Amino acid sequence: MKRQFGAAIAGIQKAHPDIQLAWDTVMSVPGSRTDPNNWIIQSSMRAWEAVEKRPHAFARDLSGTTDGNVLRTWGIPTARLGLPGLANPDLGWPPMFDACRVEDLRRLTRCYVHALIDTCTRSRAQAT
Repeated sequence: MKRQFGAAIAGIQKAHPDIQLAWDTVMSVPGSRTDPNNWIIQSSMRAWEAVEKRPHAFARDLSGTTDGNVLRTWGIPTARLGLPGLANPDLGWPPMFDACRVEDLRRLTRCYVHALIDTCTRSRAQAT
């Protein structure tokens, strides 16, 4: 990312030589992932499929700097369950994740409850 960001800044500087720009990396967090065969991933996928009534597909191109990334660094497996982006936001709604629909929250809550029950009813041997 540092190289890509540097190239973007250099492009801006070249296009606008009258602007003085300086930048530095303040923090960098290496990306991590939980093995897709891990129980928490499988439990979350089963929850998603039960609620959505269709096969799960992994999300791509998401940020790696999250609380889940920090937990994985310490050996705690994590899975991401989140709200969908607004495909057709209502007029006047801000873009991206600044707004959500109540129905989307209901579906997400159902996923969490399903995953929690699936996770909490497994034996310790299954959770390792």
